[in-house]
Amino acid sequence: NHYEIAQLLLENGSNPNAVDKGGLIALHNASSFGHVDVATLLINYHSDVNARDNWSYTP
Repeated sequence: NHYEIAQLLLENGSNPNAVDKGGLIALHNASSFGHVDVATLLINYHSDVNARDNWSYTP
């Protein structure tokens, strides 16, 4: 389950704002793929809702 894995990672100190090569943070992907529960979890862990990727898109 995506939620359980994300929760485990965040509880153990993973950075919710870590950026990949495309400038995406996990919140971009959770939002794009419709994982509302994971997106909410990321926001609760202070993921940047205004983060812009390399194409200037926000989550």
